[in-house]
Amino acid sequence: MRNEHNLHMHELVGLRLRVVQASDGGMVGMEGIVVDETRETLVIDADGRRTLPKRGNVFEFTLEDGSTAVLEGDAIAYRPEDRVKRAARRRPGRLTK
Repeated sequence: MRNEHNLHMHELVGLRLRVVQASDGGMVGMEGIVVDETRETLVIDADGRRTLPKRGNVFEFTLEDGSTAVLEGDAIAYRPEDRVKRAARRRPGRLTK
């Protein structure tokens, strides 16, 4: 289950997003549902499709249970499947051969 501690390891598509800090001040406050994700961008549906760069921005996501999680775009600027692999390598207590 997605929560504020493991959101960086999960798929972001389907979650509500709000831009809380941005390198382009005009994007602050922009909201929408994440409909697609690439390595460097999030695409949201906000009265039409908007493509937001991950790097240099901070996003607040609303989770299924109504809680929120804030993620820095630089920390999630990887393909979703690569984020999971990276997180698994850094997990404390992970068994290695």
